[in-house]
Amino acid sequence: RTDTVGSGVTVSGCYDGCGDVQVYVDRQRLRRVFMNAVNNSIRHSGKNDLTVSITAGISGDDVVVKITDNGRGVKPDQLSRIFEPLYTTDKSRSVSGLGLSICRQIVSSHGGTIHAESEYGKYFTVCFTLKAVSPGKTEA
Repeated sequence: RTDTVGSGVTVSGCYDGCGDVQVYVDRQRLRRVFMNAVNNSIRHSGKNDLTVSITAGISGDDVVVKITDNGRGVKPDQLSRIFEPLYTTDKSRSVSGLGLSICRQIVSSHGGTIHAESEYGKYFTVCFTLKAVSPGKTEA
């Protein structure tokens, strides 16, 4: 599915072979992860024709979600710090960001992991995992 969410911003999503996999999540909190990651892409992309792609797939016992944009990316020396509270790569901002730090806290509270990948000048990806639950199995 592809939607235009604003002037020059296109968001698309697909899943790759997830089949009948289930995850137990707090829907509102997980929605915030998606919104924070997409809004981060929009704010920091440096592009007028931004594309954000959301994909989901299975890796072992995990559902892996990737939110990738075609923006300017993050410099390698900044990548390890972007999930820290109040850290921002945009030094011109008077307020430092909490968005990705909140994403990390929410994903962690769901038993998942989160990290970022980037090639400066080409793309930025937030990648997180959630534990898959077999159909019929209830949460412990």
